[in-house]
Amino acid sequence: MKIKELLLISLIGLFQENCSTPQIIKTVERPIINSSKETKEIIKFKGESLEKKVSREEAKDTACNEAKNNVAKNISNKIIETYQENIEYTNGETKQEIKRELISMTNTELINTKIEKITCEEKEEKYSCVCIVSMIKEEYENLIQQQKKRKNLEFSSVRIEFENKVEYIDKTEVTEGEFTVYLRLKGIKEYKIKCKNGKETITYKLNPFNEKDIQSKKPMMCIDQKTALDYCKTFQKDLPTKEEWEVAAGTREFPFGNEEPTFENSKVNFGYKNTKERETEDVGTNSEDISTYNLQDMGGNVAEWTKEKTKDNKYFVKGGAWNLTLKYMRTKNSSKAINPSTSIGFRCISRE
Repeated sequence: MKIKELLLISLIGLFQENCSTPQIIKTVERPIINSSKETKEIIKFKGESLEKKVSREEAKDTACNEAKNNVAKNISNKIIETYQENIEYTNGETKQEIKRELISMTNTELINTKIEKITCEEKEEKYSCVCIVSMIKEEYENLIQQQKKRKNLEFSSVRIEFENKVEYIDKTEVTEGEFTVYLRLKGIKEYKIKCKNGKETITYKLNPFNEKDIQSKKPMMCIDQKTALDYCKTFQKDLPTKEEWEVAAGTREFPFGNEEPTFENSKVNFGYKNTKERETEDVGTNSEDISTYNLQDMGGNVAEWTKEKTKDNKYFVKGGAWNLTLKYMRTKNSSKAINPSTSIGFRCISRE
């Protein structure tokens, strides 16, 4: 009987005030072909969520996302502790920031974890869940070796200060390629949605197994706020609030400066409303659309969902887009929306 070692990671997702550090317990061997109960050692990680009042489904998702995040933490800890000499601190980053970036990168590559078991309890309208995920040991070790080879880290997030707290916001908008990772994690074979494109309605498609879509650096669009939020939550992040977005954009009239851009030779992708003359571009293409925090495309390309609701139960949207006029690009201006659009994408934020 052929047997491969599995690393089993379990999380106790208790929705309480305190949060414990994940701990390695043991490992297990499991047969690939049948369901023999023969086991050896098991590896477990215990973590707790800070969320207090959620539905059962949200509790399940949070617990399993946390379990996967604990795998990423474990891998990143091994790299930091054992191979720290391979990592170059190019811009004065702290060890903690290097670790955060490694966890973030590893999380997006954990597509081979499997949910083994979920159990939940309800108490006083609060749910607590236990989620066990597994990963083949060979794949686990290969991922460690792969991450070891990273010498120069291209940081995907930027450190900002908001209300005397340190936060990290994505440097660019989430790309179509990055979104395909989320689709594979969720077991979605095709993303297909009706989407507003100016006055028209189009059908937007994304195939998580198509190489062109996997490699796409164009910003994700045609996505509703709920799905954007779930993407961020899946990778232990969140959508920014309207105020957090504005802090990250800076204090200038526009995220990229005080001068109004023009259509001629513009380095900001905006203003081609209801036309096909120009579309979204790869994130970071527009070299002058950079905020004081060095965030890219906050003025144009696509506008961005925030976490905040408006009084009429829509969501605040910040920033300009390839098919929106200049007024949307002003740092303090906001629009509101509820439906997916070719004008709206998103970026994520993580908080200390």
